Amino acid sequence: MTGKGIVGESCDTCKWNESSSWMSPKFCKWYPSPKLRSLLRGQPCRYYEAVEGIIGKDCWKCKWRKSDNWYASSGFCQWYPSYKERSALEGTRCGYYERGRGKGKRKRRKRKQKKEKDGATSRRNVTVYVSGLDSGKYGFVIYVDNEKVHEGCGSVREDEEKTRDIAEFVALIRALKYLKDDGYSEDKITVRASSQILVNIMACKWIVANGLYYPYYVNASRYARSFDITYERVLRIMNKEAENLAKNCRSTEC
Repeated sequence: MTGKGIVGESCDTCKWNESSSWMSPKFCKWYPSPKLRSLLRGQPCRYYEAVEGIIGKDCWKCKWRKSDNWYASSGFCQWYPSYKERSALEGTRCGYYERGRGKGKRKRRKRKQKKEKDGATSRRNVTVYVSGLDSGKYGFVIYVDNEKVHEGCGSVREDEEKTRDIAEFVALIRALKYLKDDGYSEDKITVRASSQILVNIMACKWIVANGLYYPYYVNASRYARSFDITYERVLRIMNKEAENLAKNCRSTEC
């Protein structure tokens, strides 16, 4: 846009304007003398180069715009919320302008939001309850949208340590394996367990580098990385169904 400006009229929107005072030598790089600018006022400027950030022109590409309605009495711009203020400054350079909201970006953002919304509505809410006993027996129950779809129970192997926490780890591994094999990888998974050790380790609140729980953590994490999964600790009284399965279990795995 070089050479299309008018001296004295387009100076506010020119990249070479370095001051707001017409009488300042820094007002223009090419015409530093106020007398020379006065003689050339109203004539085309050969050095004119328009810059972005003109109020009323470039607002729709600015990151501070909050609304599409220019005439809104408030909320259109973070820095110039009043319509009267914007209309008075229309055509002048904006000191707060920052590019970041082009029309193409708005369309892409809307498409992305619509896609996320459609994806969110199709996702199922899967809740897994796991429980273990000091005898090494465990039980787990799986609900999909508040409807029970699967349950299981069993006992840790004879060569494994028999603790309540390890039993819950084994129950979690079996439940996640079932969910992966049955195609629940795209759904939101919530695991509710009574073991504080399991919940804090799997939620990465506690770091396990080795020790008794490390092999179970590695095995469970291998399945868990396939899901959008969260872990919650619940009281045993709220986990009765899975606990009763563990108590009534009669086989190594069922």
